[in-house]
Amino acid sequence: MESLISGGAILAFFCAFVIYKKPDKKVADRLLCLLLLVLTINYLVNIFRIWDARNFAPNVIGTSAALIFVYGPLIYLYILSFTGRKKITIKNSFQHFIPFLIYEVFNIYYFTSDNFREQNYLEHAYLNHHFFYFYLVTILKGLHPLIYLAITLNITLHHSSYMKKNYSFDSIHMNLKWMRYLVVSMSVLAIIAVILNVFRVGKPETIFHLAGEIVMASATIWIFTIGYYGFKKTPVFINIKSNEKPAAQEKYQKTKIENNYADEIRKALLKKMEEEKPFLNPKLNIAELAEEINYPSYQISQVLNDKMGMTFFDFVNNYRIQEIKSRMRQENFEQLTLLGNALESGFNSKASFNRIFKKSVGMTPSEYYKKYHN
Repeated sequence: MESLISGGAILAFFCAFVIYKKPDKKVADRLLCLLLLVLTINYLVNIFRIWDARNFAPNVIGTSAALIFVYGPLIYLYILSFTGRKKITIKNSFQHFIPFLIYEVFNIYYFTSDNFREQNYLEHAYLNHHFFYFYLVTILKGLHPLIYLAITLNITLHHSSYMKKNYSFDSIHMNLKWMRYLVVSMSVLAIIAVILNVFRVGKPETIFHLAGEIVMASATIWIFTIGYYGFKKTPVFINIKSNEKPAAQEKYQKTKIENNYADEIRKALLKKMEEEKPFLNPKLNIAELAEEINYPSYQISQVLNDKMGMTFFDFVNNYRIQEIKSRMRQENFEQLTLLGNALESGFNSKASFNRIFKKSVGMTPSEYYKKYHN
């Protein structure tokens, strides 16, 4: 267990170092780097506990308890910056770290005062029958990151919806599924940590230290995943030519479009797609298409959603599927590989092509091709 936790500390620091050395660092990269450094400190503290360092470094171990109030805000701010929803500055993000500062000041006071004893102050409060204080602080330490994780999860879900309404392509870097999985796993770890802290007092310390070590060891997988995607991620919002601000789009999407005008937009869309095949552009987005047919993108989105029952993502990829199916019926299809034909049809990757095709047709591209030719 010690070697696994030590490996987690090394991995967290290494990921932080690699991301810090990225030549094109953004604010999101710096926030992720800071998050990984905080995790490194937490790992080192747990290593101290394994070495039974409480006797010679109690202040270090005790004052590190406030780090629990850092994880939630850092993940939340990272996602805000990563998705481009908000410009992150010290001024507009400082308030998120006030609980950490308050708790840390209290920790420093306690662990450097003459009142400090071998047990930590929560155990001291419990043993002196200050049960309300003990459970209040313990539950707050668990609820604080859970609240931030819930907000972060909601942002990723809204982001996924936004992408499908505005973009015709998809990737795990852009849809943030990886972050949703991590947020859920972190929430589970946070709940386990709360339970461990509530029931640890009066029980054998070794049992709860072991459980805590297992949680930290499990977080090693989390560190590897977020470190990998943090380094390999692609920009989430692509620079597009559009004078429409997202807020304005959301506002006007609620405005009802007359049926005649909606039908006019629908016909313009279908004519454009069938005659000029803009869907062959793998990075086609709704703003580009709106500019080409001279209709506002929010109105196109509304027609697609309300009148045609689909998102922009589904609308464009339906044409790409018809294109690849048409190619499969041609004699010269095998001049290119299946993937080559998919890329020529507007898909941007093998993974997205296979996923979208199977969801629409009910079988893989290879199965469909064999069935058609048989």
